Amino acid sequence: RETLRIRLASELNYRAGQYITVWNKNEGRSYSLASVPGLDSMLELHVKVIPDGRVSQWLANGVEEGDSIEIQGPAGSCFYTPESQEQPIILVGIGTGLAPLYGILNDALNQGHQAQINLFVAAYHSSRLYYLEELHTLARRFPQLTVTPCAIENDTNLRSLVTGDINEIVKHYFISTQGMRAYLCGSAERVRQLKKLIFLKGANRQDIYADEFI
Repeated sequence: RETLRIRLASELNYRAGQYITVWNKNEGRSYSLASVPGLDSMLELHVKVIPDGRVSQWLANGVEEGDSIEIQGPAGSCFYTPESQEQPIILVGIGTGLAPLYGILNDALNQGHQAQINLFVAAYHSSRLYYLEELHTLARRFPQLTVTPCAIENDTNLRSLVTGDINEIVKHYFISTQGMRAYLCGSAERVRQLKKLIFLKGANRQDIYADEFI
């Protein structure tokens, strides 16, 4: 399993898009929350299973339903705020960077965001993209939402896929990002590149929110 969906029963007070740290004895790893308080009764995490990952392998193979898990948090400032309801939004999620964006997106739609929302989900191989059916269902319900799946290699012959590097795709999609708000989540290096790109295309620095996975 490339990506594991974990749901935890918790009364944690959090905001969609924040992250928590999951502890396995002395090993802790931070995972973003894909759930939305008030909409979801449980916390949802999307965990990339790494072959030698001590925590991800433990979650994939050592945890059973009903087990207790120690968590810490929440933390992070990458979340939707209702005062931005008239602002077009750009969401770019690379790999499991979709997790916080899924929560942010659902939170924005639930709070009545009417301006255009452009969501880009990216991976190297199209087979590693996930939640596409759920995202396209949301796009059919909310006409202000556009979902663009992106990958370097289309190994599943996905018809709706845009092939190429995510930075180049975003670069050519927007003539200007002035007046827009951006949420960027994924590997640290890629997110830093996207932050620079979106800033240089006109977005205010304070309107660019990021969750850099390290």
